[in-house]
Amino acid sequence: MNRPHTMRATLRLLGVVAAAMALSISAHAQPFAPPAARDNPEAMIAGMLQAAKARLNLDSSQQQAWDNAVAQSKAAHQTIGANRQRLHDMAEVELAKPEPDLAALAALADQIHQTNHDAHVAARNEWLKLYAMLSPEQKAVVRDGIAARVARMEQFRERMREHFRQRLPGNG
Repeated sequence: MNRPHTMRATLRLLGVVAAAMALSISAHAQPFAPPAARDNPEAMIAGMLQAAKARLNLDSSQQQAWDNAVAQSKAAHQTIGANRQRLHDMAEVELAKPEPDLAALAALADQIHQTNHDAHVAARNEWLKLYAMLSPEQKAVVRDGIAARVARMEQFRERMREHFRQRLPGNG
């Protein structure tokens, strides 16, 4: 069943594609992460970035833009992780009270959502700056990598749909 794309879903997909551009480039060459990388996602991402970078053959100005995008992505990751922990900690404190202040919790969640969104947009924009600097050949490498990644995500999604369809009561 195909659902119509909503503007939010389309924007989210574009954001994921742009932010994950570097990861997507080399993903088809590395379909499964080795067990050690699964235990250390940062090492896995670093390896994927290095492979993507090698395939792009960046010049010095592109290299600087790459470094800026990686730094911005790391900063966003740290901000989002710290914010997630902050919200979790406040939720625990509030829920331990006889009458939790759910309004304060909701206000913090809204503030954190906006801060995380801003961090995500800043990182995505750095990757888009790099993309704008790429040659047509380099953009083709990015395009092909993203297309391969999207196809793999869709295959995985379909396998999960089928898996859960088979497990539903009345489906055998």
